[in-house]
Amino acid sequence: MEIQYHSFSEIEERLRILKLRREIDKESLKLHLNQAKANFYPIHLMGGVSGIVQKIALTFAIKKLSQLFRKKFIDKHEKQISRGME
Repeated sequence: MEIQYHSFSEIEERLRILKLRREIDKESLKLHLNQAKANFYPIHLMGGVSGIVQKIALTFAIKKLSQLFRKKFIDKHEKQISRGME
């Protein structure tokens, strides 16, 4: 579709609008680029600092619980073995 202008002021106004749109698009692109960069920071990828602390605490708790259950399991079987030898 061809736009027809009837004066130079219409052309200047259209050029001004296009220039402003280009600046808006450029700033929008910068914003999206900065957001994308921020999303790839290691802390952000891991869920933030609180996420890291939660993961460390959960890992620690799981290790301790597995050690506790393993020790109880071994003690129980050692008692059964020692009873069988008597």
